[in-house]
Amino acid sequence: IAKLAFLFVRDIPEITSIVIGSEKIEQIAENIKFLEENPLSKELFCTIIENFSDIPENIINPSFWKI
Repeated sequence: IAKLAFLFVRDIPEITSIVIGSEKIEQIAENIKFLEENPLSKELFCTIIENFSDIPENIINPSFWKI
């Protein structure tokens, strides 16, 4: 899931930077490997957009989360 989410955001044409957090050095290494992956297929990219385009903002926007 993490890899798919990372690659999806990375592959959005308008995205020029990605800010990520990590708790362990292994997570940083994993994210660097994700950067080196091939782009998602157009079919998979479109499938993600189709299936997740109607998620309410209070779920995807951390500023609405009550932590």
